[in-house]
Amino acid sequence: MNQTTQTETITPPKLIQSISAGFNLVANHLYLLLMPLALDLYLWFGPHLRLKALMEPVLLEVQKQYAAITQLQIDSSLQAFQAYWSDILQHFNMFSLVRSYPIGVFSLFASSAPIDNPLGMPIILEVPSIGSACLYVLAFSLIGLLLGTIFFREIARLSGSGSALLTPRPTSWHFMQTIVLTLLLIALLFFIAIPLVMLISFLVILSPTIAQIALLVIAMFLLWLLVPMIFAPHGIYFNQQSALSSILSSVRMVRFYLPGAGFFLMIVVLIGEGLNIIWRIPPANNWMAIIGIAGHAFVSTALLAATFSYYRNGLTWIQSRIQQLPKPASNENGRIL
Repeated sequence: MNQTTQTETITPPKLIQSISAGFNLVANHLYLLLMPLALDLYLWFGPHLRLKALMEPVLLEVQKQYAAITQLQIDSSLQAFQAYWSDILQHFNMFSLVRSYPIGVFSLFASSAPIDNPLGMPIILEVPSIGSACLYVLAFSLIGLLLGTIFFREIARLSGSGSALLTPRPTSWHFMQTIVLTLLLIALLFFIAIPLVMLISFLVILSPTIAQIALLVIAMFLLWLLVPMIFAPHGIYFNQQSALSSILSSVRMVRFYLPGAGFFLMIVVLIGEGLNIIWRIPPANNWMAIIGIAGHAFVSTALLAATFSYYRNGLTWIQSRIQQLPKPASNENGRIL
């Protein structure tokens, strides 16, 4: 009777409860903020590794070739194009690739690398060749995935990682599964993106109006396809699953048991992106930007912890639902009727 009552009291994961649990977890373990703070401080005050000297001649050559093919002079639109990409190259810092996706350490300055700080201009280093750039991309991505593995693993542990019957895997195993998960997601994106780009290009030629409608339909399709994968990293660190098994279990979990997970994800994204607007108000050359760095690190880590809390409660509720399913009847010989 006690077991039945306890099972009946288990409810699906709740939005407010999960977010509150995430913020409480980080407030009680502030050392979780060390990695996001350290990464942002390095991107703020550390040297910048840029592609500007390497890529600007390429952009100028592309611009000249375009003008020659179209037999047009370099007009204002081409100059605006050049200024746009020159500004991107001016701000791009290859060290920001340490903020890897989908698993990585959060950073406020990774997407908008500042070119100055309260102490002045940082040291500027230029990438000498394309080969060096490729090696840097690979090295920084792997470093980012390793740091993200340690970061996610610790949050999963503090969130009550897995069942008591599961022994946590070593960090090296989690790191390998993180790499496999990243490669699988990249392959999936390429598999989807190539035919979609071809389709949109054809529709743009046919009719811009039809192309806009198609873009809306494609966006809805991508949401329907990708949202069920939001808990793919959680299965690796929480349930000690392989990358492929984690993706499949995440899709099955969201589609059949937790249809409200999409709304939960939307709220988490709105909170994070909405507060990012506030964190970016202080300019990078002002010491007040440290408040934005600290606030971003705390909120982002708390929201990640909230997703682990939601995932844990969802697993508990699903297991209780499975236990409540009626068992098939059997005869005296043990055969299922």
